[in-house]
Amino acid sequence: MTARARTRPILAAVAAAALAAPLAVAAIAAPADAANVGPRKHEVTIYKVEQHVDLSGEYPDDTLDTVLSCNSGDIALDGMWRVDHVDQYNPDPDEDENDSDLGTYNDERDVYALASYPDSSSDRSWHFSLENDAYGNAQVKLFLTCIKGQTAANEGHDHNIVVGNVLTQAYHPTAPGTTDFVDSHVFNKTCPSGQYMSAPGFNFTGDDIGRLVGSWPQTSGRSWSWQFVHYVGDTTPEVTVYGRCLSKRVQAANPPGVVKNHQHVIAMSFEPNGWPGYERTLNWWQTKQERTFTCDQDKPGYYGRKAAVGAFWIDNVWDTWFLGMDPRPKTRAFSFWNGAGGSPNVHLGALCVNSRTGKQVKP
Repeated sequence: MTARARTRPILAAVAAAALAAPLAVAAIAAPADAANVGPRKHEVTIYKVEQHVDLSGEYPDDTLDTVLSCNSGDIALDGMWRVDHVDQYNPDPDEDENDSDLGTYNDERDVYALASYPDSSSDRSWHFSLENDAYGNAQVKLFLTCIKGQTAANEGHDHNIVVGNVLTQAYHPTAPGTTDFVDSHVFNKTCPSGQYMSAPGFNFTGDDIGRLVGSWPQTSGRSWSWQFVHYVGDTTPEVTVYGRCLSKRVQAANPPGVVKNHQHVIAMSFEPNGWPGYERTLNWWQTKQERTFTCDQDKPGYYGRKAAVGAFWIDNVWDTWFLGMDPRPKTRAFSFWNGAGGSPNVHLGALCVNSRTGKQVKP
């Protein structure tokens, strides 16, 4: 009996060792970097820059030509303005009431954005040209949406964001004499497959005066279109339009001893997809009013996407004014003035860019 009693602990010890052995082998067989296997994603930073400007109601301080810039090494994807306020007009007994320099409306509708376009020699800079025709002083905000030139580092490396050179086209709208008219123009440039048009801009050259009433993507987001109301001062108005292609794929990276040569895709799309976009109704006979579009409002899975480039289109261009927009992280806030009847509808959208890359892919 003594021998039997001693045998049982020995058998139990052998059994325990047999159970432990597979666990030990599994631990040895596992790769040393098992914790790092899986999607090696990179953060993509999109941010905005803003500047407040004042425009006098009196020459020569009623115009402004300025440049706003992203941080060094970063890329301007969209430039915009927002007319916040024009001082109330109180008739001055010393003024000639029939003087055209007093302004047409003497409110926010008399502030014109004559140019808003990307700099051809600097990825980070954007040009603005504004004119205040109202009697009172005007307060305006200028904005840029910027994308950081490199992704955040992960696994000891980062990737460059890929954008093309600035594309331009100068054209002469067909002007019917000296009558105000509407001009709709489609860009004659198209980005390659896998890229989206960004940085849509325009510039009224010479002494032409007009106002932007539409800015909308074409060709599944690979090209762009604009709509202007021209106040013709001559019979040969000229406009230059701008854009640049933003690639969904970041630049390939191959850091020595870290990872193989690879790329990542940044999920992006124009939302809502195609025409008529997100249609909103303005209130009749109301001054400034705001309408918004958010990238994830109809697609909750897009919560990480930022509204990098805004788009809008006005149905009733003669009675509705676009006063600009404010880029908020995931939302574009568009400002309008509806001065009369007619169709009160506007169409909104945005190029929505994800704030994180996808997994590593072969170049």
